[in-house]
Amino acid sequence: MYSYEDRIRAVKLVDPACEVSVDIASCKVQVSSREDRAALVEALTESGYPPAACPPVGPARAGT
Repeated sequence: MYSYEDRIRAVKLVDPACEVSVDIASCKVQVSSREDRAALVEALTESGYPPAACPPVGPARAGT
């Protein structure tokens, strides 16, 4: 199952105060944190969820 909770948990381990928003329809997870982006990427990658482009669903979106 494709779970966003695991990704949120991994990011929260790096920065418990970060804000995470998930938009399942557009396949995006946005993180607002004071921590270094590389630390957040590393946490996601080590937990098995390396940041990657999500395949487009439906009509093409700008920037994809």
